Amino acid sequence: MSKREEGSFKERDGKLYAVVTWIDSGGKRHWKERRVRNKTEGNAVIKKMYQELDEHGAESLQADNKTFNHLATHLEENYLTPPEYVNGRKVAGKRSYKDDLGILKILREYFGRTPLREITWGKIEKFRVARIKTPTHRGEQRSIARVNRELSLLRHALKIAIGEGWLHKNPFVGPKPLIHTADEVKRKRVLEREEEARLLEACQGLRSHLRPIIVCAIDTGMRRGEIFKLKWADLNWDGEALSIPESRAVKVQEFNTKTLRARTVPLTKRLKAELQLLWEKSDKNTDALVFGITNNISKSFDTACRLTSLEDLRFHDLRRTFGTRLAKSGVPIHEISRLLGHTNLETTFRYLGLTEDSVENAAAALDRWNEGTMMAVAAQ
Repeated sequence: MSKREEGSFKERDGKLYAVVTWIDSGGKRHWKERRVRNKTEGNAVIKKMYQELDEHGAESLQADNKTFNHLATHLEENYLTPPEYVNGRKVAGKRSYKDDLGILKILREYFGRTPLREITWGKIEKFRVARIKTPTHRGEQRSIARVNRELSLLRHALKIAIGEGWLHKNPFVGPKPLIHTADEVKRKRVLEREEEARLLEACQGLRSHLRPIIVCAIDTGMRRGEIFKLKWADLNWDGEALSIPESRAVKVQEFNTKTLRARTVPLTKRLKAELQLLWEKSDKNTDALVFGITNNISKSFDTACRLTSLEDLRFHDLRRTFGTRLAKSGVPIHEISRLLGHTNLETTFRYLGLTEDSVENAAAALDRWNEGTMMAVAAQ
């Protein structure tokens, strides 16, 4: 325990400072000063500093000048780092570290030089409102879901600050929740048959490489990263399946599946035909990437969507289309969940686009059930 010395005052450049000093267990003397307006205020400040020293330790007292920039640097060096795996399980880092680093940059721009202890519930609320009012780089309305993602990282960062002793309480605790998940608009966009035909028609010339990738996404429900890492060795030409391994080394250790679980997805006739064409043009190396993609296809996909007036379509919507089509075809939800590689059914339900047709079909089914109930009652 630290040994106290009497609090004192000193003047510097015509300004008054309250000073506390203490000696740690190793015999080293420390001091901390804070500017005050007069000695009356100074005595209260000295009492408060010694109380903090007793309750939270010297680290807490010394951390009162820590800004959000200090915390952000701490996160970059210790938490938002590439994932590390042992026996297929993540033991350090984050799979989403690149996206989180982008969010951290936004948080730095807003809170950067703000002392951590001056970040209040009200300031976070102002940040939330400001972000919602800030259009995206495409000039579109920023989604509440994205703002919630930014707030979630901020909340996580502040919890780390508490763990380090830099904060005593989380400013997210206030009059009402700052993260409003109930207000998020769940995306339900799926590709209709006519839209699919137009999109595939646009995959010609410089965009011809898109066609087999799009067919693969629609017919298997695979994630973009899983598609890009697919190798010829994963295909079962004699059957009707594609195998998605749990992990695969590509330049550096990366993992194919988001949930780190191997799974098998269907190989439709049209996808098999697309893949056979690619195989005939390849060098027949079974360890090679099927689509030969090592970066992304965002630009070419966006161009194809724009040419076919599908500007509200995202590549990930193709995965949702796969799940929704299976649901409408009567495939059980738990089977769809397994094919999509989800770990729980709630995630799968979010992927199933509930269209007006779905609602009408549900209403019709309930009407038939109710009619049967009424007939049974009348027969009694």
